Amino acid sequence: KYRHHLVGIENADSVAVDPYKMFRIHNPRSIVLFKDPLSPSNLQVSPPLDMNAKWSTGIVSPYCGKDFELLKVWSLFKCLGAIGLAKMVNERIELTAKIQEEINMSENLLLLNNVEMTSCTFLYTPIKKVANRFAEPDLEKLSRVSKFLRDEILKQGTFSLYTSSTRSLESDILPPEYDQLTVMRILVRNQRTTIESIREILSQIVGIGHRYI
Repeated sequence: KYRHHLVGIENADSVAVDPYKMFRIHNPRSIVLFKDPLSPSNLQVSPPLDMNAKWSTGIVSPYCGKDFELLKVWSLFKCLGAIGLAKMVNERIELTAKIQEEINMSENLLLLNNVEMTSCTFLYTPIKKVANRFAEPDLEKLSRVSKFLRDEILKQGTFSLYTSSTRSLESDILPPEYDQLTVMRILVRNQRTTIESIREILSQIVGIGHRYI
């Protein structure tokens, strides 16, 4: 179904995969797949922290050691198989699309990106959505609102709302190279997340935002 995303992959010497984001594994466990099994022997890194590792992939030591972490990834693949992994990916893509649709339907939520899976980034804004860019003073206020909403949602104890900066985000409503905006993000990782629970948290965000403003 999504094979078109892999057009040209046969020309690559290696491919990096992040099961942490793709397959709902809770901690980062990136892996590199090599076309040539001997390629890893040519890796050069400096300085490695794990001096006893057969192949060191950088200065960051993964949790519990590489062997143990890769066993978790292997166990996931072995347990679910190709059909199970495909079902998981399809469900995540479909849920992400529904989340973005819910955000776009709200008068007070502004979607900042358009992704197929993983992370939906958005803002609460008390004004109707506009096509023009926000001025920097307005963005500073919206950043404070995002932080307030995050803290209030956490206090309620039902949901966890994640916020981040816009250093790697491109959007038509942001001034060029503006990286100080704090935005809200919904990460589609928990397999028990449903569109009903997403609607509930979005409703809470809008309700709290109205009271705050």
